[in-house]
Amino acid sequence: MTSLFTAALATLDSVPVAITRLALLFFGFKTAQTLYSVASFFAIYLRPSQVHRYVYNDTQGRPPWALVTGASDGVGVVLADELATVGLNVVLHGRNTTKLEGVRRDLEKKHPQRQFRLFVVDASQTPGQDLDGLVTTTLGDLHMTVLINNAGGGLRAPTYGALSETSTARIVENVTLNGLFPLVLTARILPLFNGPSLVMNVGSLADIGMPFVTPYAASKVFMLAATSMMRRELAALGRSSTQMLAVRFGVVTGVSHTKTPPRWNEPDTTTMAQAALARTGSGSRDIVIAYLPQALQNAVLGWLSASSTDRLFQKIMMERRIKEIEEMKKA
Repeated sequence: MTSLFTAALATLDSVPVAITRLALLFFGFKTAQTLYSVASFFAIYLRPSQVHRYVYNDTQGRPPWALVTGASDGVGVVLADELATVGLNVVLHGRNTTKLEGVRRDLEKKHPQRQFRLFVVDASQTPGQDLDGLVTTTLGDLHMTVLINNAGGGLRAPTYGALSETSTARIVENVTLNGLFPLVLTARILPLFNGPSLVMNVGSLADIGMPFVTPYAASKVFMLAATSMMRRELAALGRSSTQMLAVRFGVVTGVSHTKTPPRWNEPDTTTMAQAALARTGSGSRDIVIAYLPQALQNAVLGWLSASSTDRLFQKIMMERRIKEIEEMKKA
């Protein structure tokens, strides 16, 4: 053993000093790079929320308003509640007037000092001139500072289907809901902003490549790309005061399709909504994972090989597909 150690030292002594220094420099650089990446990762979740930046009256003295799509239930209701708490009036979007009226009554009781309006439109239908007119008549007189594109979701049952088994109508409806509607709505809302403002697009971790939810996952990827492009476009136009931010969600409990108790990596709607609004302090990043435990989980997946990731996703989604088929047969 002693002879081996002596031989190793002798070998090191024979290495030119310049090579040794280069190796140490490279090691130091990689270490610093790793530490910086880790610090940057956690900094996103340590920065305070900047949502208060969007609570201000305009030059005409009009109070600020936010529009939350998909505000009939789930995370959307909590987002509306949180925005009202920080001082924003809220426009509630959904397609069911009765449900929206119920949400409005509850929020008015809780926040008597705030105002609430309804914006009723079916986000799964192809948007066109009707949406343009509705934005003008419903929101044109408001001082808008926040838009949260929260409406969205997977296909209605069967949720986990092969693309070849999915009808054209269902594909178009789902892609419209998750991609076309928020993009067109954003285009119509941007001209209403005049000062610090926020567009938040709610994404999904299904965008990492989950099978059997292709229309949903692909449309979420579409909105991630649109978020980054719109940020650069606004910066080029001198409108950097409008923050474009995509927040990616994993599993959320307490919603229509997930009623299980919350776990460390599967938060309830309140926790997820608060995490999303907290990410408004994410600096120059325009795409973030809203909830830290889910971000950590996603980081671990990044260490797996592509083939291992493929097998894992196929196994998870095939199990969900089989379970859904069995439940539908029983029903």
